[in-house]
Amino acid sequence: MPGLDQVPYLTNAGMMDVDFLPEHLIVIGGSYIGLEFGQMYRRFGARVTIVEKGSRLIQREDEDVSQAVREILEAEGIEIRLNANCLSARRNGDHIAVGLDCAAGAPEVHGSHLLLAVGRVPNTDDLGLDKAGVETDARGYIKVDEQLRTSVSGIWALGDCNGRGAFTHTSYNDHEIVAANLLDNDPRTVSDRIAAYAMFIDPPLGRAGMTESEALQSGRKVLVGTRPMSRVGRAVERGESLGFMKVVVDADTRMILGAAILGLTGDEVIHSLLDVMYAKAPIRPSAVRCTFIPRCPSWYRRCCRNCGHRTKSHSGARHAVVQPKWRLSAPDAPRRASAILANSSHACAMIEGKSNGRELTRHRPRASGSAARGPTGPGRAGTARWWRAWGLPGGCLSGLA
Repeated sequence: MPGLDQVPYLTNAGMMDVDFLPEHLIVIGGSYIGLEFGQMYRRFGARVTIVEKGSRLIQREDEDVSQAVREILEAEGIEIRLNANCLSARRNGDHIAVGLDCAAGAPEVHGSHLLLAVGRVPNTDDLGLDKAGVETDARGYIKVDEQLRTSVSGIWALGDCNGRGAFTHTSYNDHEIVAANLLDNDPRTVSDRIAAYAMFIDPPLGRAGMTESEALQSGRKVLVGTRPMSRVGRAVERGESLGFMKVVVDADTRMILGAAILGLTGDEVIHSLLDVMYAKAPIRPSAVRCTFIPRCPSWYRRCCRNCGHRTKSHSGARHAVVQPKWRLSAPDAPRRASAILANSSHACAMIEGKSNGRELTRHRPRASGSAARGPTGPGRAGTARWWRAWGLPGGCLSGLA
């Protein structure tokens, strides 16, 4: 980056020592560290501009995840500049000017402070590895096998230096793998590990396994289930309904390939799916298990159920929806809706009430003998408010007649 040696800049380490509020923070890099610090300092009160060379933020994620994150940040007043080529930096009085060649927007951004969040290189060049015969790759990472053994017998490489994971939890797992092999005669390998991580913006992003794009590129036929957080009772109750859940499933084996949860407690809920993936269990137990509400994990099973709604192959072909799905319609004339209500003793009673000009309908008839399904609408939590909106008495919705 031309001119970088002429201007002061911060890194993720230096940002931890900042004890003042920057007037205008320019962040170079639209990935995890850059977005986390960018949102943090925007909420502290600083003006924030995030500059990314690529065409979208967090490019290792699926496009729908990237777009949702961008919308969340822009709604908080963070300026996003994409396709920023030919980056340069120079002093402009007491400020820093960052030159960028974007398809749209001003050719320069002027700010008070600059944060570089473009990644790191392994700190292996001064270890004398060549003298010990330990091999590294072109980027400086130490070459290791599946049990983290280097090219020299008796030397193992753990953590960021081996290029097999750039997280604290993967570094600790490296230690567990080596200890299991050395001390317990347990042949654990790195390939046993399922990629899992979180991006700690608000709402957080929890990730496990493959993205949808990676699954399609592998040649598999996949099922994709999604559910917006606006349909999650706990999220609605807390007024934090931004984001969505997505589960990617192998269409042939019904095994979960990956998941992304961008939303309230997504960094915690993702572990529920991660456990299923490590158990190599098919999707059905996650879709039909009985959970209490309105916890967020109880709603990812609805997302799992929706995996029957979209089937994709690498060619992009989609198959038809195979499960009934509820929607809301609003005809002009008032209609009457019938519903089954369950009280605390689980006794059901049929009631009728006016829908105030709206009606619950189905896309298609329910299969014979199937259990009554409730709408995928406002969520079962807070049903009293929902029933009042429909002109019906409050109660616990269990399905529709």
